[in-house]
Amino acid sequence: MTKELFENIISPEQLSLLVQTLNIADRSNLFDDLNISTADKTILKKQIEETKDIYLFINKPYENRSGDAALFKKLEQGVFHRKELRIIYRVHNREEAYRVKPYRIIFINENFYLACEVDRPRFQFSLYRIAQISSAEFTGKTFYQNSRIVRFIKEMQTPMAKYEDKYYEKLIDVRVRISPEKARYFKAKKHLPSQEVIAENDDDSLIVSYTVTQEKEIHDLIKRWIPYVQVIEPASLREAIRRDLVKWLEDPGG
Repeated sequence: MTKELFENIISPEQLSLLVQTLNIADRSNLFDDLNISTADKTILKKQIEETKDIYLFINKPYENRSGDAALFKKLEQGVFHRKELRIIYRVHNREEAYRVKPYRIIFINENFYLACEVDRPRFQFSLYRIAQISSAEFTGKTFYQNSRIVRFIKEMQTPMAKYEDKYYEKLIDVRVRISPEKARYFKAKKHLPSQEVIAENDDDSLIVSYTVTQEKEIHDLIKRWIPYVQVIEPASLREAIRRDLVKWLEDPGG
C-alpha cells in the first residue's frame, strides 16, 4: 500500500471511521498486534498523525492494561475456532471463574465486550467486559453456535439487551415525544438503531419509536434528554423513569 493509493481508495467518511478504530487500537495496546505489514502500519500511523490536525475524537475513557494484546488474541482464537473458554472475571472487587462459549468481540458504548453463550438455568447469554477479564484459558471443548444467539448479537443495540428464548417475539415498543427544541437532533441522528420518527406534530415536536428487548435498554437515553423527552408508552416505563427522578431529587447523593 502506498500513501497515494491509500488516499485514493479511502473516502473522508471511511478515513474518519478508520482513524477512530485505529486510535482505539493504539490506546488499547492492540495496534502492534494488528495483522498488517510494518510498512502499512507506518503509513497508517502517519495518516493518523496527519489527521489529528483535522479531526478531534472526544471519547469516554477506555480502560487500558498491559497484556491486552495477548488476551485479545486468546479471545479471538476462541471465537474463530469456537473453543470454550474458562475466564477469570472481576466482579465487585472479587474474581469469579466462568465457562463460556465465545461468539463475538463487540465494541459498544466505548468498551469491548465478549459476547458469550453460557450454560446457566436463568439465562443463556451474557456480555463480559473485556477490561474486567483477568485471564482466559481453553477448556479443550468446542461448541456449535446457537443461531438464535447469533441473530440476537447482530441485532443488539446496547449492553443492556436481554436475551431469552424467542426474544424477537417479546420485543417492547416504546414511544416518546421529543420537544421542538431538540427535535432536530433526533431527525439528524439515530440514537439507537431501531429509532424511527413516526410523526412530526404541528408544534414541531416529534413522536419517535424504539424497539427494545427490555425497558432498561432505553432508560439512559431518556434520562440524558430530560426534560425534552417524554415517555408516551409503555406506562410502566414512564412510571419507572418517574420513580428514578423522584428518588434522585429526594436523595441526590444516594
